[in-house]
Amino acid sequence: MYQVNPRLCRMEGEIGVLAPGASGDLVITDVDPLANLEALADPTRALQAVVCRGRVVVDAL
Repeated sequence: MYQVNPRLCRMEGEIGVLAPGASGDLVITDVDPLANLEALADPTRALQAVVCRGRVVVDAL
């Protein structure tokens, strides 16, 4: 998925990677969403950091 979709969109190296100049979002949490999805309902407790298009929008670290 992370290799095929960027190729289909002709955006290799820009999406689907964590690299300088790439567009992307990153969510850092100490919650395992596969084990406890409901825990993400409280972002003030669940989210450690969020990066959106290269800008830090949440920094609770």
